[in-house]
Amino acid sequence: RLIIGIQNDSDDHIALMPSGNVGIGTASPGAKLDISGDIATSNGGGIKWKTFNGTTANADRTSFTHGLDWTKIITVNCNVLYSTEATRYMMSYMSGSNSRKVFFTSTQVTIEHSVNDTPWRLQPYRCIAIYVP
Repeated sequence: RLIIGIQNDSDDHIALMPSGNVGIGTASPGAKLDISGDIATSNGGGIKWKTFNGTTANADRTSFTHGLDWTKIITVNCNVLYSTEATRYMMSYMSGSNSRKVFFTSTQVTIEHSVNDTPWRLQPYRCIAIYVP
């Protein structure tokens, strides 16, 4: 393992692991590229993301507070486990009358499952909101 940094702490280094994983801002990268912190583009704008984990409600929709400036949200994507198939399905922000969708308001993200579709209820979800700072 090779760690490069200007101080001997966990906040400002690059870690190159024997497995081939590279960590920026983390001493123990869990993926080929594992970044702990923000990513900026060459124009200085950058993007950020925030993840949300939970369990869907025992109802047709699940909502949670995102805590972001909603005018800067680019997209929100969610994975929900569909219990009868043990497969994760991707649900993305969209409009329209589809019975399975994800949408956000100024304060909340809502996952609409499906009307009377029990396998979507009480299932684990993971959502990611991508936004500009």
